[in-house]
Amino acid sequence: MSLIREYIQMCIHLLRLEGRASVARQKFNNISDDEFDYVIKNQPAGSNNKYLDWSLTQLTAGDDPMDIITTVNDFDQAKMYAYNDKQRDINTYKSLLTLKQAVEGYRQAGERKKVVKREEKMSDIIYDDEHFIIVRPHTPSAARKYAKGTKWCVGGRDENDFSSYAENGSRFFFLINRKATTRSKYSKIAFDYRDNTYASNDSRNESYVHAFDALDNPIPLSQVAEVIGSKYDDIMSAIEQNLMTNPEVQEFEIEF
Repeated sequence: MSLIREYIQMCIHLLRLEGRASVARQKFNNISDDEFDYVIKNQPAGSNNKYLDWSLTQLTAGDDPMDIITTVNDFDQAKMYAYNDKQRDINTYKSLLTLKQAVEGYRQAGERKKVVKREEKMSDIIYDDEHFIIVRPHTPSAARKYAKGTKWCVGGRDENDFSSYAENGSRFFFLINRKATTRSKYSKIAFDYRDNTYASNDSRNESYVHAFDALDNPIPLSQVAEVIGSKYDDIMSAIEQNLMTNPEVQEFEIEF
């Protein structure tokens, strides 16, 4: 029965496509058969001819058929990066030129999103158990990802905050409490190590490390120890080991 149902649906789909093409042929009867066939045969795959009327309208306006088809196919790929349904509707664009400009803008938006996704992955998870995670972010996007829900400036939209701290030697570690509610000020704790010269046995000295709760309030390490409990030594040791292995702020070059 499923094969019969699929066959019926396919037939209905083909009839709809033929119907749309037939209506378009009657509407744009001043277009030559060769140009009409070229436009309809080169519509984006899976688009169900939904761009056909727009394409033929541009053809009657004197635009080049190949240029129309290239731009329509580009739009079909790039529209996923548009901001809303109106921008994803080809009928919003009244000329081939405005569609080209929109496609370029959506492509750039797509590249930016890809860069952010790559940057978000540029972090080290140096501790992970059923209760806590410790992350060391290396880029503004990674910091923003893991600082979500906090008031930390390094996790805000201004990438310069993270970069300026990093340029001055700050190494950040974010503790994420799996068990805490997002409303708890201890759901996340940031550690800011601001000096490269400390010895390993001084890594818990507050002259070198500053801790902040999720509301960006400074908190003493003694309070951090109470929040973390029995895992405190293990977590701080993991940070110490990472700092000993990778003492400098890592820099990544992002390619567009």
